[in-house]
Amino acid sequence: MRPGEAFGTIAALALAGCGGAQMPFDRAAWAAERGNYDGESRRGAMVLQLGGAGIVTGASRKAVHTLLGNPDSTGSAADIYYLGRSATGPSFEIYRIDYDAADKVQSAQIRRG
Repeated sequence: MRPGEAFGTIAALALAGCGGAQMPFDRAAWAAERGNYDGESRRGAMVLQLGGAGIVTGASRKAVHTLLGNPDSTGSAADIYYLGRSATGPSFEIYRIDYDAADKVQSAQIRRG
């Protein structure tokens, strides 16, 4: 499996909850959705494109922030980007990126809260 494929697979499985439509990654559109916790968001339609844009295992946290901007929530070992309200229920979705001790991407996945 090539780097990024696992993230694409996880994202594809969860895409039904993000409205199902895909759109190319657009940095400005992604940034415009910052702080959109539970409204409709264009980010969900871009999630499948993030692996190809550079969000892959081993990418630096700095590279992630350069691409995606500041996260909506952060901790010492993870960043969270809000994807908005789920299309399939009352919950919301996030894109969580976990980092190892060297601040390199360890995993990235969509989660429903």
